[in-house]
Amino acid sequence: MCAAELLLPRNPRTAQRQLERAAAIPGGLFSSRAAVRLVEEYTREQRWQELAHLEERLLSMVPAGPTAYQELQRRHLRLALLYLEHLDAPARAEAELDKALQLSDRYAAAWELRARVFAARGPAGYAQALRSLDRAAELSPPEVAAEIKV
Repeated sequence: MCAAELLLPRNPRTAQRQLERAAAIPGGLFSSRAAVRLVEEYTREQRWQELAHLEERLLSMVPAGPTAYQELQRRHLRLALLYLEHLDAPARAEAELDKALQLSDRYAAAWELRARVFAARGPAGYAQALRSLDRAAELSPPEVAAEIKV
């Protein structure tokens, strides 16, 4: 892991291959650190498809526990945003949003993102986008809700 981090400035491809191997090992500090570095590198290089694959793999590696649903929801939302903004895959974004909202439907940002997915459909999705924004406003503090409704 440390060798890969040292190699990044001089030989990014070799370093990324080492980081990919480290991130593939379930659990542990090195796996997490490697994944964080890969997310940074893929984002910097705009390697959106590789980032989506990494996020999908990280989603499958979330450890069970009392707060696992929060991490799962966060990862589903990251994937949804990636699919919507960078991979032109609104149907996949919607599927990830559905998974996130099944874990908890009390997260305003998820509803705002859902509104963006529906709005991307054009006039056919506007009614659902407005309903999603209404739900986001219901879940937000009053000052934020006022901005959402504007």
